[in-house]
Amino acid sequence: MTTWLYNFFDLEAHDTTVGAGFLCSTTTFLTLSYIIFVQPVLLSAAGMDLGAVLTATCLGGAISSALMGVMTNYPIAMVHNFFFAFTVCRTTAAGG
Repeated sequence: MTTWLYNFFDLEAHDTTVGAGFLCSTTTFLTLSYIIFVQPVLLSAAGMDLGAVLTATCLGGAISSALMGVMTNYPIAMVHNFFFAFTVCRTTAAGG
């Protein structure tokens, strides 16, 4: 299993190990896990259903993180919820 991970993610070329990758991914998750609680509250203030946003946040985060890691081999984490809630939703609710 470890050999497969080294080959798939080309860990030797990046001068890293499976353990370092696990530590980095765990740190990123813990750093950004606040969004699981903040995003539903924030978007419900913009008029969206709290439960639906919570579900979408969890599913969207899990799926997009897995796809980004496996398909691009590029670790990235971006959060645009404030822009969406206060620019897109406010503009839409205001009628344009």
